[in-house]
Amino acid sequence: MKKLLLLLLLILIGCSSPEPEPINMETMLIERNDVYYTKDTNQPYSGPVFFLYPDEEFYLLFYEGTLKDGKPHGTYKEYFENSQIKIEGTFKNGVEEGPFKVYNENGQIEEEGTKKSGKIYGYHTIYTYGENGQLEIETTYKNGIENGPFKSYYENGQLQYEGTYKDGIENGPYKSYYENGQLEQEGTFK
Repeated sequence: MKKLLLLLLLILIGCSSPEPEPINMETMLIERNDVYYTKDTNQPYSGPVFFLYPDEEFYLLFYEGTLKDGKPHGTYKEYFENSQIKIEGTFKNGVEEGPFKVYNENGQIEEEGTKKSGKIYGYHTIYTYGENGQLEIETTYKNGIENGPFKSYYENGQLQYEGTYKDGIENGPYKSYYENGQLEQEGTFK
């Protein structure tokens, strides 16, 4: 019985197909109407892919991800020419869907949030004060439009402004603050 189980296990391992090697999107695929096809078979491609920056002496990785039925699907990463990650996110059937992060060239996060049907959705943050990763803006989106609480911060981290957006327009109470944290102004937008 043990020999039979061992034999079945070896057969299963031998029959499992290994992950295909990534292919270069630029040289091995053709894009038509946002679908990538293999040049030799003219079939929508499924599997890991990459794209390279051309350089005078060598090539650098620009993009890596996966295609399913010819469309981006699953996690992906884009890179700066210095090989640092520029963007990481997720596609579902060719549309950005799920968490994403955008980085500056020194590796600090500049922006992070979530996309739904290709548009920013939910809590979203921006860290753009130089290269120190300091939080600048916190906001909420719905279908790619600011919709909900909004806060901005001074470079020293102190709250600068807080309010609410409705369908991309300020609506409701707001407060602005001096850099020392003292209340500067408050009111209501309608």
